[in-house]
This record gives sequence, C-alpha cells and structure tokens, in this order.
Amino acid sequence: MLNFLYRFCPFVIPMVICMFIYSKIDKNDTLTKKISSHLKVKEQWKAFCFVCFMFLVIIISGIIGMFTPIPEYAYSIFCGIIAGFCIPIALKLDPSKKKSIN
Repeated sequence: MLNFLYRFCPFVIPMVICMFIYSKIDKNDTLTKKISSHLKVKEQWKAFCFVCFMFLVIIISGIIGMFTPIPEYAYSIFCGIIAGFCIPIALKLDPSKKKSIN
C-alpha cells in the first residue's frame, strides 16, 4: 500500500496544483475560448480530441522516456502537469455541460 502511495503522489499532487492554477488563470474562459477556436473539429468532438491529445503527449513522452534515462518520478510529475491542465480544458469544452463557452 505504501509503495502505491509513493508512485501515486508524484502524479496526483502536481495534477491538483495545475488544476487549481488553471482555474485561477482562466476564470473568464478566455484561454479555453482561444483553444476552442483553434480546434477545427465539430463542437461535440472538441473535448474528446483534447483528451486524445493529452494521452498522445503522455504516450510520446513515455516512449521517449524508454530510450533516455528519465527518472520515474520526473515522468509522473510531467504527466500530472499535463493532465492537470488538459482535464479542466476538456471539461469546459464538453458540450453536454450546461456552462457553454461558445
């Protein structure tokens, strides 16, 4: 159990911190609107595409990490930061939510 917490905390703590920072930075959804305007996809698929982009970045960084000596904690922290910024953006881009940005 303790080993799980040692592996889980380097991912979750940066993710929560980045979600908090993003919520403070993007109070009026200006950053999310800019990102939404650059995505040339139907409105209903924008959140899905952004989550796929997040997973693609994490997978590519994992593949790079297999060939370079990146510490496991650094990779977990990087993935937490990416997820911490991408998840709130994807939630705001989701058209099924009542709070729409467009």
